[in-house]
Amino acid sequence: MKRLILFSSLVILLVAGCKDDFDFEGTVKISSANGIGNLWIYSLDDKTEPIYDLKYNNEKDLSIPLNIGNYRLSGYTAKGYLSEVTFQIRSGKTVTIVYDKDNVGKITSN
Repeated sequence: MKRLILFSSLVILLVAGCKDDFDFEGTVKISSANGIGNLWIYSLDDKTEPIYDLKYNNEKDLSIPLNIGNYRLSGYTAKGYLSEVTFQIRSGKTVTIVYDKDNVGKITSN
């Protein structure tokens, strides 16, 4: 009987502590010193078809929500192609990719 009460109490504590508000998205922020022309974002699960094919008018800063997962980013500016970068989106986190004047991307995450 004591074991049943102890087990029931443990189950109640575990269920009560569960959160239902798990966030399945994160954000990638992209900025480029040369502006952005086109961007392609691919899932690493399918490297042939982009999940995003985005056209911009030399915007300097972008913010794109993505589901959690692993991605590859490529694109070009008026000054040439951006270096390809791979990154991971985690729940509720933001990945920042900053391209310098030579179109080389540096990634930071928080």
